[in-house]
Amino acid sequence: MKYQLSKYIYTFVSSKGEFLIYCSRTNSFLKLTKELFEFISEIKKDSSLINEFDESLISLFVKNKILVVANEDDDYLLERQFEEDTITYSQKTLGLTLVPTLSCNFDCPYCFEEGKRGENMSDETIEHLLTFIRKHEIAKELSITWYGGEPLLAFNIIKKIVDRIENEVNIPIKYHTIVTNGFYFTDKILDFFKKHPLDTIQITLDGKKERHDTIRRQKVTGEGSYDILMNNMITF
Repeated sequence: MKYQLSKYIYTFVSSKGEFLIYCSRTNSFLKLTKELFEFISEIKKDSSLINEFDESLISLFVKNKILVVANEDDDYLLERQFEEDTITYSQKTLGLTLVPTLSCNFDCPYCFEEGKRGENMSDETIEHLLTFIRKHEIAKELSITWYGGEPLLAFNIIKKIVDRIENEVNIPIKYHTIVTNGFYFTDKILDFFKKHPLDTIQITLDGKKERHDTIRRQKVTGEGSYDILMNNMITF
């Protein structure tokens, strides 16, 4: 079987000096030796060097989609596009992106929401939301993405909406995700999401610690946030 490196891999050295390879297809990290890390850099220039891998390493890399056969990445992209189009135009799933608040605890200089009022979703809007969901009687499942601002600043609103959907609406939440800066993963919030699991969590980092802490400062104190986010991600 002739293999090649996937288009969906990224090699890098972590802040702890570890040599890593990441595959976005499988969302998997593998820790490499320095020699293997450097060898993969050579494979990017000459794919025939893959033949020097032993069978166990090839098997591991194939399993994690680091190595793929010709056209496999292209077929994967077409399959994902088909799946997304099927979901987008399906009446079976009602997809909602909900913004419980426009407030944020960070002061990022590039924020596109700069100058917007940090308002929370009102009870009136929640009522309209529930009415909107009930009108979609043909829908069999809900897909909810929490967005902001920083949505976890309005955790009480997230909890209220989820509780009311589960108690008052006959459409279950099938897909549950959040886009967050990762700062507010407290025990209380973790306990809630253990009962209402998230399928995906998107947390943004702006590079390594030095760069991140320069850009993603806390709004009140001006302090960086890198160490807190990394600890929260490990805990979660």
